[in-house]
This record gives sequence, structure tokens and C-alpha cells, in this order.
Amino acid sequence: MSPDDAADRRTLYERVCTQHDGIAEFRGKLLSLLPIASGAGIFLLFDNSGIPETLRPHLVAIGVFGLAVTTGLFLYELRGIQKCNALIEAARYLEQELSPGVEGAFRSRPQATWGVGAETAALIVYPGVAGAWAYLGSLTYNPQRYAATVLIVVSAVVLYAFLGQRVLRKSRGRQQLVERIRTLNRQSFLAEDRRDRTMLEPILDEAFRIDRSGGVQQNKNEMLEGLAKSAPGRRVIRRELIQPCGPNSAVALALVQYHEADRLVGDFWNTKVFVRDGVDWRCRSWQVARVL
Repeated sequence: MSPDDAADRRTLYERVCTQHDGIAEFRGKLLSLLPIASGAGIFLLFDNSGIPETLRPHLVAIGVFGLAVTTGLFLYELRGIQKCNALIEAARYLEQELSPGVEGAFRSRPQATWGVGAETAALIVYPGVAGAWAYLGSLTYNPQRYAATVLIVVSAVVLYAFLGQRVLRKSRGRQQLVERIRTLNRQSFLAEDRRDRTMLEPILDEAFRIDRSGGVQQNKNEMLEGLAKSAPGRRVIRRELIQPCGPNSAVALALVQYHEADRLVGDFWNTKVFVRDGVDWRCRSWQVARVL
């Protein structure tokens, strides 16, 4: 990478970080202010005796308005989560290019444990606020208002939680897929470095084929048998890109610098196609091309 390219990538990385931090900060403020503002607004409608009779005819309209505003902000929150996840992937890619041997802030970002995270907080706060507005709107003269109130509130909370979970599950599913393919991609290089057949064999599909830079083609058994005969080497990933291609396939592209002993052999583009095999993934094809 030339100095100019490195400078451009650093500038882009700084912009990605700034944009991510800005979205995350705004989401945090919105998440804290929405229940406070909603709670204060609902509280001001009550007096010592409860809801004033003059307000009761307007409660449905007030509740619908509160639900509409909460729905719009909830959709905005879900979109913000999607944008943040995309920016995290972009930042990880740039960190890999700028400092392959260093785990940056995004590459070392821990996964949420036991649902602890901003996304889970959003799935608690927004359905709760929606339920509060639904409760307010259901306080009518209906004799069955108590049963109706419970039904309306529960329906609003369940609907919001279901919508948010669907969106987040899709986003998390893609993240988990990218991380799994990245792990398998790096394990395959590590297995070559160690000449470890036991590590490499489960990663390769039964229909696996590799096209090496010298024109040699090998199937799974031929590659595994030749692993022990290969010269000791060390592979350094300079660039890496993981691209899901639907629910059952993904492509891993990596620029690898190959060393034998203390000698630099060269840079090689490695393109791997992974396919889903039941619950896990296997490498179906592997193409190696030397960078001239």
C-alpha cells in the first residue's frame, strides 16, 4: 500500500468512526429522553382524581398520536442500528488494511453476552413507551375497559418487540455469518502454516478443489496429503473481505503475504467460496493468484 493510499484509508477510517459515534450518541440520547418525555406528558394529563372528564373524549386521539411518534422513532432507531452495524464492518475492514497485526477498537469489539447491549435496551424501552400510550388511549367509557386495556397494551408491546426482534435478528445473523466465515478463513491459513491436517480437514468440503498460483489443481485428499510435504511458511493477511451471497454461500477474499523462513516469497490473492453444510460451513473452492 502506497503512502497516499494509506493516508486516504486513514481519513476514511476517521470519517467512519465519527459517523458511527455520532449515530450511537444520538441513539443513546433518544433512548433516554423518550421515556422521560412520554412519562412526563402522560403524567401531566392526570390530576388528583385521575383523568379529567373533559379529556376523556380526546384520549384515543392522544394515545394514537403518542403511538405514532413512538413508532416513527422506533423505526428510526432500528435503521440507526443497521447503519451502526454496517459502519462497524467497514471500520473492521479498514483496521485490517491499515494494521493487520493489531486488533483495533472495532476488530476487538466484544460480542453482547446474555443480551446485554444497546439493541436489547431499545427492545425494552420502545415497547414499554408504546404500551404506556396504548394504555392512555384505552381509558374510555367502555364497561369492559379493563380487559380491553390489558389486551391493547399487551398487543402494542408484543407487536413492537416482535418487529424489533425481526430486524435485529436479520442484522445479527449477517454479523454472525461474517464472523464465522472470517474465523474459518483464518483457520485455513493457520492450518497451512502449521501443516496441521486435523485442523484443515473439517474446513474443506468433500467436493473441495484448489487452483494454485502455479496452475496445479488439487482436490481435498490431494491437498491434505501434500500438507505435510509442504515447506514451512508463514502467512500474513494484509487485506480481508467477507461477502455473504445469500443464506447458503459466502466468499472470502484475502491478500496474503507469504514468507518461507526469513524470505518473502510474495503476495497472493486468495479467493474462497464457502457453502453451508447443515449447521456449519465448508470451503468448496479456493483460488490462489500471485500479485505481480
